[in-house]
Amino acid sequence: MEKNDPQRPPVYIIALTANALESDRERCLSAGMNDYISKPVKLPELQAVLQEAASYVRPVAARKRTEEQQDDSDRAIDRAVLDGLRDLQEPGEPDAAVELIDLFLRDTPLQIQGMQSAIARSDAAALKESAHGLKGSASNLGARRLARLCAELEKIAWERKLAKAEELFGKVTEEYARVCFVLEQEKRKPIDSV
Repeated sequence: MEKNDPQRPPVYIIALTANALESDRERCLSAGMNDYISKPVKLPELQAVLQEAASYVRPVAARKRTEEQQDDSDRAIDRAVLDGLRDLQEPGEPDAAVELIDLFLRDTPLQIQGMQSAIARSDAAALKESAHGLKGSASNLGARRLARLCAELEKIAWERKLAKAEELFGKVTEEYARVCFVLEQEKRKPIDSV
């Protein structure tokens, strides 16, 4: 049994047996068990064994969740969203995902320009409006990181903390460029290869 197999959730095996000899404990542990408790079970012993199991399982599971979240956050586009759009595809009809991608690539440059102009003029209302619009467009295509950055920019505008806006706008434009690159590649894929 491999305890660190990344494809499986962490497993912690506790032997529960009527055999109470020290040699029985050693045999269970050498057979691959993580811990051992003998009958009759006493509540303090059971609690101690379960706490030890929890301290083993939680960090491994938390590390795996963190790795998965990092993988997701590094992606410019959540593929499941585009796949879902393509599932709506009717035979003989245009690709719904490509239509939305085209709309995004055509309309969002104006929102980016609007944000840049609003920051230059210190116009919180215009910045909030442009950030809100791009957030919605990004969410529709699964550009989750871009949508989060736009939500942060929208919040900054709402709170009128425009001194922070320029730095965050830089992150928005970097992520926007990544998203546009991925979407351009996505448009070129044949429908049946997706």
